[in-house]
Amino acid sequence: MMLRLQFNNRVALSSCNRPLGQKIRLEQFNSSTEKWLVMSDISYDSRGRETKIIDYDYRPDGKELLKQNRDLTYNATGALTQIKWGHGTIETFSEDLALRQSTHTTNTGGSTNKVILTTSDQPDGAIKKETMVGGCRS
Repeated sequence: MMLRLQFNNRVALSSCNRPLGQKIRLEQFNSSTEKWLVMSDISYDSRGRETKIIDYDYRPDGKELLKQNRDLTYNATGALTQIKWGHGTIETFSEDLALRQSTHTTNTGGSTNKVILTTSDQPDGAIKKETMVGGCRS
């Protein structure tokens, strides 16, 4: 399998070797079509955090089968607060005063079969899970 990474050759890197304010493209060579196919596009903000990710999947003949994108949002401390998926699902994250993730909520969108899953860390170390389907607890 041959992979190719494309980016601006003047890219600045964070201390974690992530590109600052850049877009990176990962490509894979398809031997049946003898063409390079885009596998992922990843955009980074000025702090080296991923802000948009697009993943691609292809049929054996090289035609695009699936494209999945997500946008990521962070708070002032740099913690991930939201992932918005292209198909409508929104994941939100919050943290406690010690900056540990305290809740993770997944909202699948839609008005009829909306599913919201919330997990939260309790002070005693237990993980509380709550699921709501269509506005009703299950």
